[in-house]
Amino acid sequence: FGYLVSQRYLKMNKIWAELVDHRRSTSATTIADLFQNNPSRFQSFSAESDGILLDYSKTTLDETALELLLELAEQADLSARITEMFRGDQINVTEARSVLHTALRRQGDTPVLVAGEDVMPEIRHTLQRMESFAGAVRSG
Repeated sequence: FGYLVSQRYLKMNKIWAELVDHRRSTSATTIADLFQNNPSRFQSFSAESDGILLDYSKTTLDETALELLLELAEQADLSARITEMFRGDQINVTEARSVLHTALRRQGDTPVLVAGEDVMPEIRHTLQRMESFAGAVRSG
């Protein structure tokens, strides 16, 4: 297992180095240059879902950088990491705990389990306290 992890990180470091080199080689390229070279850039570098538009055509991201970033995400097993985050797994290695970003934004009554315990009641209570505090500050 250790060998596989080491190989994964070596590959990720290689891809990262390629990204850094690519950025250095394209640092003088402007967004205007990219649109001039690819008039359909918006169609290639944007996505829409549920009425939300993500337009990354107006960045200096190009096809090569996008391919390298996607390869890096694959090597990092990003889809598994996202699943772990939404599941409430302990992925914050610095603090040895779950990340609760998704729980803070959760709507509805779906529980978020951390170590088998639903953390949503505590989160709702904290959010209510924050709302009360903010209201008190605004009203003077």
